[in-house]
Amino acid sequence: MPPPEQNVAPGVHPDIARAQYFIGQANQSILSAQNAHGYNLNGHAENARRLLDQASAELKAAALTANGG
Repeated sequence: MPPPEQNVAPGVHPDIARAQYFIGQANQSILSAQNAHGYNLNGHAENARRLLDQASAELKAAALTANGG
């Protein structure tokens, strides 16, 4: 699974872009935990990564809404 997108322009929506950045950091931490435990986390870590991806997409939608789109 690829990392969550970080596709909000920080110059336009700095707070939303920062939230996407922290989502990326959380994703990296989960990957580290998966590696440390041999990916034996009963699917919970992967589910958390999917939710982070969804959160990142929602933030992009929020930015687009703020842009009037």
